[in-house]
Amino acid sequence: MSAANQIAITVKDLEKVFPLRRGLFSRSQGGVRAVDKVSFELKVGETLALVGESGCGKTTVARMLAGLEQPTSGSVILNGAEVDFSSRQAPRILRQEAQMVFQDPYATLDPRMTVGSSVEEPLIVRHYTGDRRERVRELFAAVSLDEEMINRYPHQFSGGQRQRIGIARALASEPKILLCDEPTSALDVSVQGQVLNLLKELQRERSISYLFISHNLSVVWHISQQVAVMYLGKIVEMGSRESVFLETAHPYTKALLAASPKVALGQKQERIMLSGEVPGPLNPPSGCRFHTRCPQASQVCREVEPQLSDVGGGHQVACHLP
Repeated sequence: MSAANQIAITVKDLEKVFPLRRGLFSRSQGGVRAVDKVSFELKVGETLALVGESGCGKTTVARMLAGLEQPTSGSVILNGAEVDFSSRQAPRILRQEAQMVFQDPYATLDPRMTVGSSVEEPLIVRHYTGDRRERVRELFAAVSLDEEMINRYPHQFSGGQRQRIGIARALASEPKILLCDEPTSALDVSVQGQVLNLLKELQRERSISYLFISHNLSVVWHISQQVAVMYLGKIVEMGSRESVFLETAHPYTKALLAASPKVALGQKQERIMLSGEVPGPLNPPSGCRFHTRCPQASQVCREVEPQLSDVGGGHQVACHLP
Protein backbone atom coordinates (compact mmCIF):
# COMPACT_ATOMS: atom_id res chain seq x y z
CA MET A 1 0.00 0.00 0.00
CA SER A 2 1.42 3.40 -0.96
CA ALA A 3 1.83 6.12 1.65
CA ALA A 4 -0.94 8.11 -0.03
CA ASN A 5 -3.42 5.32 0.65
CA GLN A 6 -2.36 4.56 4.22
CA ILE A 7 -4.63 5.65 7.04
CA ALA A 8 -3.09 7.88 9.67
CA ILE A 9 -6.06 7.73 12.04
CA THR A 10 -9.53 6.19 12.03
CA VAL A 11 -12.28 7.71 14.15
CA LYS A 12 -15.50 5.76 14.63
CA ASP A 13 -18.68 6.85 16.43
CA LEU A 14 -16.77 9.31 18.63
CA GLU A 15 -18.96 10.96 21.28
CA LYS A 16 -18.42 13.56 23.97
CA VAL A 17 -21.10 14.42 26.53
CA PHE A 18 -20.33 17.13 29.07
CA PRO A 19 -22.39 16.45 32.22
CA LEU A 20 -24.53 19.20 33.72
CA ARG A 21 -24.83 19.79 37.44
CA ARG A 22 -27.41 21.96 39.17
CA GLY A 23 -25.42 22.44 42.32
CA LEU A 24 -22.16 21.59 43.97
CA PHE A 25 -23.46 18.42 45.65
CA SER A 26 -26.21 17.40 43.22
CA ARG A 27 -26.02 14.50 40.83
CA SER A 28 -25.51 14.97 37.11
CA GLN A 29 -28.64 16.24 35.38
CA GLY A 30 -28.26 15.13 31.77
CA GLY A 31 -25.50 16.53 29.63
CA VAL A 32 -24.47 18.53 26.60
CA ARG A 33 -23.81 16.23 23.65
CA ALA A 34 -21.01 18.23 22.05
CA VAL A 35 -19.92 15.48 19.64
CA ASP A 36 -22.37 12.81 18.52
CA LYS A 37 -21.15 9.67 16.71
CA VAL A 38 -18.54 11.34 14.50
CA SER A 39 -16.66 8.99 12.15
CA PHE A 40 -13.94 9.66 9.57
CA GLU A 41 -10.58 8.49 8.24
CA LEU A 42 -7.55 10.71 7.79
CA LYS A 43 -5.01 9.49 5.24
CA VAL A 44 -1.25 9.87 5.55
CA GLY A 45 -0.06 13.15 4.03
CA GLU A 46 -3.56 14.55 3.49
CA THR A 47 -5.64 17.30 5.06
CA LEU A 48 -9.19 16.85 6.31
CA ALA A 49 -10.91 20.14 7.07
CA LEU A 50 -13.65 20.35 9.69
CA VAL A 51 -16.01 23.26 9.05
CA GLY A 52 -19.19 24.52 10.66
CA GLU A 53 -20.54 27.24 12.93
CA SER A 54 -19.05 27.97 16.33
CA GLY A 55 -20.15 25.43 18.93
CA CYS A 56 -20.73 22.58 16.49
CA GLY A 57 -18.07 20.40 18.12
CA LYS A 58 -15.06 20.84 15.82
CA THR A 59 -12.57 21.82 18.52
CA THR A 60 -13.87 19.15 20.90
CA VAL A 61 -13.08 16.51 18.27
CA ALA A 62 -9.51 17.82 17.97
CA ARG A 63 -9.05 18.00 21.74
CA MET A 64 -10.13 14.38 22.14
CA LEU A 65 -7.65 13.27 19.47
CA ALA A 66 -4.92 15.25 21.24
CA GLY A 67 -5.63 13.56 24.56
CA LEU A 68 -6.90 16.78 26.14
CA GLU A 69 -10.47 15.48 26.54
CA GLN A 70 -11.60 11.91 27.17
CA PRO A 71 -14.30 10.63 24.81
CA THR A 72 -17.57 9.47 26.32
CA SER A 73 -17.67 6.63 23.78
CA GLY A 74 -16.39 5.64 20.38
CA SER A 75 -13.06 4.39 19.11
CA VAL A 76 -9.82 5.82 17.72
CA ILE A 77 -7.41 3.59 15.80
CA LEU A 78 -3.74 4.60 15.52
CA ASN A 79 -1.07 2.46 13.87
CA GLY A 80 -3.59 -0.33 13.44
CA ALA A 81 -4.38 -0.52 17.15
CA GLU A 82 -7.37 0.88 19.03
CA VAL A 83 -6.59 3.40 21.75
CA ASP A 84 -7.77 2.18 25.15
CA PHE A 85 -9.32 5.29 26.69
CA SER A 86 -9.79 3.52 30.02
CA SER A 87 -6.01 3.40 30.37
CA ARG A 88 -3.98 6.18 31.95
CA GLN A 89 -1.57 5.83 29.04
CA ALA A 90 -4.16 6.91 26.44
CA PRO A 91 -3.31 10.65 26.49
CA ARG A 92 0.41 9.89 26.18
CA ILE A 93 -0.20 7.50 23.26
CA LEU A 94 -2.30 10.12 21.47
CA ARG A 95 0.22 12.90 22.04
CA GLN A 96 3.01 10.78 20.58
CA GLU A 97 1.11 10.71 17.30
CA ALA A 98 -0.94 13.94 17.30
CA GLN A 99 -0.11 17.49 18.39
CA MET A 100 -2.27 20.62 18.54
CA VAL A 101 -1.56 23.92 16.81
CA PHE A 102 -3.76 26.42 18.61
CA GLN A 103 -5.61 29.50 17.41
CA ASP A 104 -3.82 31.98 19.69
CA PRO A 105 -0.08 31.26 19.70
CA TYR A 106 0.67 33.95 22.29
CA ALA A 107 -1.63 32.32 24.86
CA THR A 108 0.19 28.99 24.45
CA LEU A 109 3.71 30.40 25.00
CA ASP A 110 5.02 31.10 28.51
CA PRO A 111 5.98 34.82 28.53
CA ARG A 112 8.68 34.10 31.15
CA MET A 113 10.47 31.57 28.94
CA THR A 114 12.49 32.15 25.82
CA VAL A 115 10.87 30.69 22.73
CA GLY A 116 13.81 28.33 22.40
CA SER A 117 13.08 26.91 25.84
CA SER A 118 9.40 26.52 24.93
CA VAL A 119 10.30 24.54 21.81
CA GLU A 120 12.80 22.49 23.82
CA GLU A 121 10.23 21.44 26.44
CA PRO A 122 8.70 18.57 24.39
CA LEU A 123 12.21 17.20 23.84
CA ILE A 124 12.79 17.11 27.60
CA VAL A 125 9.43 15.40 28.18
CA ARG A 126 10.25 12.79 25.51
CA HIS A 127 13.73 12.22 27.01
CA TYR A 128 15.36 13.18 23.72
CA THR A 129 18.87 11.72 23.78
CA GLY A 130 20.45 13.91 21.11
CA ASP A 131 21.70 17.49 21.30
CA ARG A 132 18.53 19.34 22.31
CA ARG A 133 19.81 22.81 21.38
CA GLU A 134 20.85 21.58 17.95
CA ARG A 135 17.41 20.01 17.52
CA VAL A 136 15.78 23.33 18.46
CA ARG A 137 17.88 25.07 15.79
CA GLU A 138 16.71 22.49 13.25
CA LEU A 139 13.07 23.08 14.20
CA PHE A 140 13.46 26.85 13.86
CA ALA A 141 14.99 26.36 10.43
CA ALA A 142 12.11 24.06 9.46
CA VAL A 143 9.60 26.88 10.07
CA SER A 144 11.84 29.53 8.43
CA LEU A 145 12.92 31.35 11.61
CA ASP A 146 16.47 32.57 12.18
CA GLU A 147 18.65 30.86 14.76
CA GLU A 148 19.31 34.21 16.46
CA MET A 149 15.63 34.36 17.54
CA ILE A 150 15.94 31.35 19.86
CA ASN A 151 16.82 33.41 22.94
CA ARG A 152 14.05 35.99 22.51
CA TYR A 153 10.74 36.12 24.40
CA PRO A 154 7.23 35.75 22.94
CA HIS A 155 6.37 39.47 23.16
CA GLN A 156 9.25 40.24 20.79
CA PHE A 157 7.60 38.44 17.87
CA SER A 158 4.76 39.19 15.49
CA GLY A 159 1.63 37.03 15.41
CA GLY A 160 2.81 35.13 12.35
CA GLN A 161 6.22 34.45 13.89
CA ARG A 162 4.61 33.22 17.11
CA GLN A 163 2.45 30.82 15.12
CA ARG A 164 5.57 29.49 13.41
CA ILE A 165 7.07 28.94 16.87
CA GLY A 166 3.90 27.07 17.88
CA ILE A 167 4.26 24.86 14.80
CA ALA A 168 7.94 24.24 15.62
CA ARG A 169 7.03 23.17 19.14
CA ALA A 170 4.35 20.83 17.79
CA LEU A 171 6.90 19.30 15.40
CA ALA A 172 9.36 18.67 18.25
CA SER A 173 7.48 15.50 19.19
CA GLU A 174 7.74 14.25 15.59
CA PRO A 175 3.98 13.67 15.32
CA LYS A 176 2.33 12.04 12.33
CA ILE A 177 -0.75 14.27 12.72
CA LEU A 178 -1.16 17.99 13.41
CA LEU A 179 -4.52 19.12 14.78
CA CYS A 180 -4.79 22.71 13.58
CA ASP A 181 -7.49 24.68 15.39
CA GLU A 182 -8.07 27.90 13.43
CA PRO A 183 -4.29 28.43 13.13
CA THR A 184 -4.56 31.46 10.83
CA SER A 185 -7.74 33.20 12.01
CA ALA A 186 -5.88 35.71 14.24
CA LEU A 187 -3.40 36.67 11.50
CA ASP A 188 -3.40 39.29 8.76
CA VAL A 189 -4.40 38.00 5.34
CA SER A 190 -0.87 38.23 3.90
CA VAL A 191 0.56 36.39 6.91
CA GLN A 192 -2.18 33.75 6.67
CA GLY A 193 -0.91 32.85 3.22
CA GLN A 194 2.66 32.48 4.48
CA VAL A 195 1.62 30.16 7.33
CA LEU A 196 -0.60 28.07 5.04
CA ASN A 197 2.21 27.71 2.51
CA LEU A 198 4.54 26.66 5.34
CA LEU A 199 2.06 23.98 6.44
CA LYS A 200 1.76 22.68 2.87
CA GLU A 201 5.55 22.60 2.51
CA LEU A 202 5.95 20.68 5.78
CA GLN A 203 3.27 18.25 4.63
CA ARG A 204 5.10 17.58 1.36
CA GLU A 205 8.44 17.09 3.12
CA ARG A 206 7.27 15.01 6.08
CA SER A 207 3.99 13.38 4.93
CA ILE A 208 2.23 14.88 7.96
CA SER A 209 -1.55 14.57 8.11
CA TYR A 210 -3.63 17.59 9.13
CA LEU A 211 -7.01 17.81 10.79
CA PHE A 212 -7.67 21.45 9.95
CA ILE A 213 -10.43 23.42 11.69
CA SER A 214 -11.50 26.68 10.08
CA HIS A 215 -14.42 29.01 9.48
CA ASN A 216 -12.69 30.47 6.43
CA LEU A 217 -13.81 28.43 3.43
CA SER A 218 -11.22 30.08 1.17
CA VAL A 219 -8.52 28.74 3.49
CA VAL A 220 -10.21 25.33 3.49
CA TRP A 221 -10.20 25.23 -0.32
CA HIS A 222 -6.53 26.22 -0.38
CA ILE A 223 -5.20 23.59 2.04
CA SER A 224 -7.55 20.59 2.21
CA GLN A 225 -8.14 17.48 0.14
CA GLN A 226 -11.15 16.28 2.16
CA VAL A 227 -13.87 18.31 3.90
CA ALA A 228 -16.33 17.35 6.65
CA VAL A 229 -19.17 19.72 7.55
CA MET A 230 -20.46 19.60 11.14
CA TYR A 231 -23.74 20.81 12.56
CA LEU A 232 -24.73 20.43 16.22
CA GLY A 233 -22.14 17.75 16.93
CA LYS A 234 -22.76 15.65 13.80
CA ILE A 235 -21.14 15.41 10.39
CA VAL A 236 -23.82 16.26 7.82
CA GLU A 237 -21.70 16.17 4.65
CA MET A 238 -18.26 14.78 3.88
CA GLY A 239 -16.20 14.11 0.81
CA SER A 240 -13.46 15.47 -1.40
CA ARG A 241 -12.97 19.22 -1.47
CA GLU A 242 -14.32 19.37 -5.02
CA SER A 243 -17.44 17.32 -4.31
CA VAL A 244 -18.38 19.31 -1.18
CA PHE A 245 -17.73 22.72 -2.77
CA LEU A 246 -18.85 22.09 -6.34
CA GLU A 247 -21.48 19.34 -5.96
CA THR A 248 -22.92 20.46 -2.64
CA ALA A 249 -25.79 18.25 -1.51
CA HIS A 250 -26.75 19.27 2.05
CA PRO A 251 -28.83 22.46 2.57
CA TYR A 252 -26.62 23.51 5.51
CA THR A 253 -23.45 23.27 3.42
CA LYS A 254 -25.17 25.27 0.69
CA ALA A 255 -26.01 27.97 3.25
CA LEU A 256 -22.40 28.07 4.49
CA LEU A 257 -21.09 28.49 0.95
CA ALA A 258 -23.72 31.10 0.10
CA ALA A 259 -22.63 33.17 3.10
CA SER A 260 -18.97 33.09 2.01
CA PRO A 261 -17.16 34.70 -0.92
CA LYS A 262 -16.84 32.52 -4.00
CA VAL A 263 -13.81 30.36 -3.25
CA ALA A 264 -13.63 27.89 -6.14
CA LEU A 265 -13.77 28.20 -9.91
CA GLY A 266 -17.11 26.80 -11.02
CA GLN A 267 -18.67 27.09 -7.57
CA LYS A 268 -22.38 27.82 -7.78
CA GLN A 269 -23.63 30.82 -5.85
CA GLU A 270 -27.14 30.20 -4.61
CA ARG A 271 -28.45 32.63 -2.01
CA ILE A 272 -30.07 30.78 0.90
CA MET A 273 -31.72 32.53 3.84
CA LEU A 274 -31.78 30.55 7.08
CA SER A 275 -34.36 31.40 9.71
CA GLY A 276 -34.07 31.06 13.47
CA GLU A 277 -31.12 30.48 15.78
CA VAL A 278 -28.89 27.43 16.06
CA PRO A 279 -30.55 25.04 18.55
CA GLY A 280 -28.59 24.19 21.69
CA PRO A 281 -26.78 20.83 22.02
CA LEU A 282 -28.44 20.28 25.42
CA ASN A 283 -31.81 19.65 23.76
CA PRO A 284 -31.28 19.16 20.01
CA PRO A 285 -34.29 18.87 17.67
CA SER A 286 -35.76 15.48 16.86
CA GLY A 287 -35.18 13.96 13.45
CA CYS A 288 -32.74 15.96 11.37
CA ARG A 289 -31.08 18.52 13.62
CA PHE A 290 -31.10 21.07 10.83
CA HIS A 291 -34.84 20.84 10.08
CA THR A 292 -35.73 23.85 12.29
CA ARG A 293 -33.74 26.12 9.93
CA CYS A 294 -33.91 24.20 6.66
CA PRO A 295 -35.95 25.86 3.87
CA GLN A 296 -36.85 22.49 2.31
CA ALA A 297 -37.64 20.46 5.45
CA SER A 298 -40.51 17.98 5.24
CA GLN A 299 -42.36 15.87 7.81
CA VAL A 300 -39.87 13.01 7.54
CA CYS A 301 -37.07 15.45 8.41
CA ARG A 302 -38.84 16.30 11.67
CA GLU A 303 -39.35 12.68 12.66
CA VAL A 304 -36.48 10.56 11.30
CA GLU A 305 -32.79 11.28 11.79
CA PRO A 306 -30.93 10.91 8.47
CA GLN A 307 -27.75 8.85 8.32
CA LEU A 308 -24.66 9.56 6.24
CA SER A 309 -25.05 7.81 2.90
CA ASP A 310 -22.87 7.79 -0.21
CA VAL A 311 -24.24 9.78 -3.13
CA GLY A 312 -21.32 8.84 -5.38
CA GLY A 313 -17.54 8.82 -5.34
CA GLY A 314 -17.24 8.75 -1.56
CA HIS A 315 -19.35 11.91 -1.20
CA GLN A 316 -21.50 11.31 1.89
CA VAL A 317 -24.57 13.30 2.92
CA ALA A 318 -26.95 13.01 5.90
CA CYS A 319 -30.13 14.35 4.32
CA HIS A 320 -33.50 12.88 3.33
CA LEU A 321 -33.73 15.23 0.31
CA PRO A 322 -30.15 15.76 -0.96
